[in-house]
Amino acid sequence: MQVLLTPEFQTRVDHTPPARRKYGREALDSLQAQGITSFDQLAASLPFLRDEALSTAIWALPYFDKRRTVPLLLKQLDHPEPLLRGYALIALELIGGARAGAAFVRHLEGDPDPWVREKAAHGLGFLFDSRYIDLAFEPLLSALANSDEVPAVRAQAAEGLGNVLDCSDRRTRRYKRAQAALIQALEDPATEVRFWAAFALGVMGSRTALPKLRQLAEADEAFCAMSWQVSEEGRIGSGWTAGEEASDAIAYIVTGSWPEREGRLERCPPPNVAGREA
Repeated sequence: MQVLLTPEFQTRVDHTPPARRKYGREALDSLQAQGITSFDQLAASLPFLRDEALSTAIWALPYFDKRRTVPLLLKQLDHPEPLLRGYALIALELIGGARAGAAFVRHLEGDPDPWVREKAAHGLGFLFDSRYIDLAFEPLLSALANSDEVPAVRAQAAEGLGNVLDCSDRRTRRYKRAQAALIQALEDPATEVRFWAAFALGVMGSRTALPKLRQLAEADEAFCAMSWQVSEEGRIGSGWTAGEEASDAIAYIVTGSWPEREGRLERCPPPNVAGREA
């Protein structure tokens, strides 16, 4: 039986976009279950919450007015626990805006935890606001080009560059710099970096990348997991190969449409990712 939300919480759910309404209700229901029944109570309790209770509060914050919630989330970015800093970045990504963008840059460039840096790169690549292209481009390009960075962060930076430069003018210096870095990344030792570089070049419509993408499509059978499940038989990844992603990117560049591809389950080793999984 579904628990009734307080009038304030129900109003927040009703004002949430339909695609996110289910998650908003779950977040606010979890918050109410721990005895917090209003935003004012949440704000007052936040400095004293710990562990799971604090995680629940962070997940609930994006469903309130951003002028009141963003300052609270920014404070969580100083938390000593990387998991909670990452959760706060994910919550800021749901809200968006200039202050969120600045936080993503700061943590991509300086957070000591690779999982948090990955979430920061994801946030930059999913701002989807032309006002923040200048903010996002250089940090993402630098992260991709940094050979000392972990593959998960560099892969996320590659995807983000594709998102940022989607529909960009191919004659610009910015486009050409990203294109060169992503073509080079098609030869990266890490499967996930090659995979997301292929995706990004496809999104960007890079005909210059076609020869390298065709090489990848013909030869790269390394599997890249989109998600992971755990069964009695071990870890099972849902995804496809870097070569298949290159093939899809070629199709998009040539035809303007991405081929439909359902995630396939394949038994494979754990991903080469330092840090945590989302």
